[in-house]
Amino acid sequence: MNERQKLLTTVQQIVGTLAKLILHEDASIIPQFEDETLKVEVESKESALLIGKEGKVLESLQYITQRIAQRNIPEGQIVRIIIDIAGYRTRKEEEISKLAKEIAERVSKSGQSVLMQPMGSWERRIVHMALKDEAKLVTESEDTIKGRQVRIKLKEGGQSSSGNEQPD
Repeated sequence: MNERQKLLTTVQQIVGTLAKLILHEDASIIPQFEDETLKVEVESKESALLIGKEGKVLESLQYITQRIAQRNIPEGQIVRIIIDIAGYRTRKEEEISKLAKEIAERVSKSGQSVLMQPMGSWERRIVHMALKDEAKLVTESEDTIKGRQVRIKLKEGGQSSSGNEQPD
C-alpha cells in the first residue's frame, strides 16, 4: 500500500470514528485525492448534526482530522484535507464566492472599502481566492472585536469606475 492509499484509509477511519461518536451510527465516508488536496465526502441521514450551527461541528471535524492525519504524512509534505458533509461546504463556497464578487463590484463602483462579516479561515480563503484576479481590488484579513474579517478595497492608485475616488 503506497503513502497516498495509507492516508486515504487513515482519514476514512478517523472521520468514520468521529462521525459515529456524534451520530451513534455509521456514515458514508468517501475520501479521494484532487491534486494535493484530500477531499472527503460524508453522507448521513443526520448530516445536520455533523455540520452543526453555522458549520462549527464541520470545522471541528476537519481540524481534528487534519491534526491526526498529519502524523501519518511524511515530514515536510503538506496535504490539505477538506471535509464536505452532504454538499454543505460546496454550497457555502458558492455563496461566499458570489457574495464576494457582488461586494467587489460595489467597491469598484463606489471606491469605498467594505468589511465583510466575521468568518472562519476557510471562508476567508474563499473570498481571497475569488477576488485574486481582480486587477483594481485587494483583499485583506483584519482582526476585529467580532473576529477575523475580510476587507475588500481598491488597490493603491486604483480608481473606482465612477471616477469618484478621493485622494487620501
